[in-house]
Amino acid sequence: LEKREAEGIDLGEPEGIDLGSEASSDPFAVGAAAAVEEPTKKKKLTAEERIRKDRPPPRIRIMESSQPDYTALRLENIAITFRDQPVLTSATWGVQTGDRIGLVGANGAGKTTQFRILTGELEPTAGDVVKSRKDLRVAMLRQEFIDEIDPTRSLRDEFMSVFTEEAQIMADLASAEKELEGMTGGEDDADRMQEVLDLMAKL
Repeated sequence: LEKREAEGIDLGEPEGIDLGSEASSDPFAVGAAAAVEEPTKKKKLTAEERIRKDRPPPRIRIMESSQPDYTALRLENIAITFRDQPVLTSATWGVQTGDRIGLVGANGAGKTTQFRILTGELEPTAGDVVKSRKDLRVAMLRQEFIDEIDPTRSLRDEFMSVFTEEAQIMADLASAEKELEGMTGGEDDADRMQEVLDLMAKL
């Protein structure tokens, strides 16, 4: 070796030292490089996300009824979980025309949650909401309304206060009826009586 170096012969790089070009052409090099990388951590799903992924989506079913004045609303096997906290597991109950139902339970038991599901504000993680007709609308008087109520009004008046246009019509009708009651029916009241009757017909 010393003799060949002395003669000026270029021996190049020793074998096995330069891996640059050979590593790039080796099909196993990419796999080896990937093997040393840290594995991507999967996002841990919450209980709510797992349930929504595994179970079929909740439905809104329309109940077929031959009774034109029949109204019904029902929860069937309703369950809902907020992140990792189950709130309802299998709630089933309903209300129909003529019913007056009180929902009683401890704080945090899910009473308001059920009403919010009925109104469509919340989507359950499982179960069905059943309506008697597609265009059925549900209104809810929230328990926080205490700061906004007028203590001089009855419960009926408080509910009616939401429907401002309808409430005005009812007030106008009541005023017209009161005016009619004060009329004697004489000739002097005839024209005004007809005006009031025409107004009531329009209302």
